[in-house]
Amino acid sequence: MRVKFAHPVIVSGRNPDGSPKAELCRMESEFEVPEYTWDDAPVALVASGLSRPSEYFHIHGNKLYKAFPDGKADGHFAAGGQLFYSLHNGNARHVHFEPFYETVDREASRLEDDSGYALRVNVRRDLLKREAKARMREVTKACLNAPMLRKWNWLSPDADREIENWRSIAAEKIANIILVKGVPSLRAFEPCYVLNTTYGAPQIQIDSKHIYANQVHMVDKQDDGLEILGDDATQLGRHYFAASDYEGAVAFANTIGWRLVPSQKPDIRILKEDAVCDDFDVQETVRHARLLLTAIGTIEFQERTRKNSEVDTNLDSKVADLLSGAKTLKDEVLSWQSRRDEVDGVRRELTRLAEQAREYGSIPIVVGRSKFDALSSGLKGQLGQFVLRSDQAEVSLDIPMARGFSR
Repeated sequence: MRVKFAHPVIVSGRNPDGSPKAELCRMESEFEVPEYTWDDAPVALVASGLSRPSEYFHIHGNKLYKAFPDGKADGHFAAGGQLFYSLHNGNARHVHFEPFYETVDREASRLEDDSGYALRVNVRRDLLKREAKARMREVTKACLNAPMLRKWNWLSPDADREIENWRSIAAEKIANIILVKGVPSLRAFEPCYVLNTTYGAPQIQIDSKHIYANQVHMVDKQDDGLEILGDDATQLGRHYFAASDYEGAVAFANTIGWRLVPSQKPDIRILKEDAVCDDFDVQETVRHARLLLTAIGTIEFQERTRKNSEVDTNLDSKVADLLSGAKTLKDEVLSWQSRRDEVDGVRRELTRLAEQAREYGSIPIVVGRSKFDALSSGLKGQLGQFVLRSDQAEVSLDIPMARGFSR
């Protein structure tokens, strides 16, 4: 099905006085969106929980798509619609790839003129109170209200290349959408269970594998080569389990002494077995390695800052060992990223480095006027729980639990 979609474009050029200029605008392009029947893209998973409507996941070509019922018979991609707005402003439940506001904000910050100087372009608009209350982004408002692209005489000779680049960006996002019986469905991460104490007493809730990746359709990496994880990846007090392993989450809660709050049981109904992966032991191992690397990274940053400030400091030998161990662990994680197989090397270095962290105790970190412990009891508790879960009972890690709920 051919659809028309108005997407943002940033074009550059020069003012009449020769000074560089750039402007955010919109242009309408046509894209092909595949249409399927329920036989072509059957429902593979149904996730339902307390205070949330059931979510339906279709499977097609080994990819999961979450239904986005917008109540419209057609015109799903038209300006003003729920889908159009979500693709621009983001929607944590349905849009598991970078929305336009993030792309526009990042690309605008990278603009340079011919001399290599930063080229400023206004991609933000002040929000009304009702817009701020609805959590609209300032960049989203700019995108939605930007003028339509025209053949302005100030445009650069490279304008066609810039326009095509933005059309490619839009095409990449639209490629994550299909229509199933006329209902939009967006490429989605596999749903899963999370054993969670973020909001107080332990609960088992429904989450997704978004925790392990930034976008569903591609791998994003940081400058140091480590993959960018989901927003909540470094949150303590959380353990993730496959959609087929609710009982495992309950058993683990009992093992570590977390008494679950009586509540409605969340449910992920599996209709297609091949839609569920069982790699959570692998993914959780890597996530916990990243948790520890993040903590030790704050120590390394503080030591580097002191050195750059020419503060006379002797690096404690145990801290030096931690930093050295973190480098080895990071190398193992990078190696795993390239192989995507077993995580024995990551698990070994993680366990060893966690033991070192326990022995050292606390390491105070100063940020502005605040001071905190880089190796907090919460972090050590999380690592201790992970060791139990990964069946490493033979390793003696006397790490306190993050919470001491009674059975």
